[in-house]
Amino acid sequence: MLESLTDKQVEVLDQLCLHKTSKEIANELGISRHTVDQRVSSVRTKWNLPTRQEVVRLYRELREIAENHNDSIYEPLIYEPSQVGIEAGADDPERKNRTTSMVEDLAPAALATPSLSQANAQGMTLVDRLDLHFGPSGRFVAVIGLAFMMALTLALVLVIADALERLL
Repeated sequence: MLESLTDKQVEVLDQLCLHKTSKEIANELGISRHTVDQRVSSVRTKWNLPTRQEVVRLYRELREIAENHNDSIYEPLIYEPSQVGIEAGADDPERKNRTTSMVEDLAPAALATPSLSQANAQGMTLVDRLDLHFGPSGRFVAVIGLAFMMALTLALVLVIADALERLL
């Protein structure tokens, strides 16, 4: 996933990992704040992530994995994991299907696409969930719908006020 990033996007993401704002990054790199936001947004779209914070979190994790992969201090396990609990019979089909490794690699796609229930648990706002589910056009339609409802409410309040004024 890191290979799909441009050098300019990597520059911006490195600065975001240092908890800098778009304005600070723009001043340091000599570009506009909107360009910084655009680069982050393109990575967000490319990786299909809901928020800017998720982009930074995943980027940081991928960088750590890439750095640790080169100078790994880990060695693969040379013994089978022990089973704690009730001993299963030798003819247990589930036991026959088990592999020696109890840990499976997690696909990057599984990291990049959180479900809506996970999104609620992570404190995503309604706008973020709309953006995740419907994309930017869904957010636009939601904003237009809310504006229409506010205008309709205002008109209704004015009509009620006019009717009450006539009664008095």
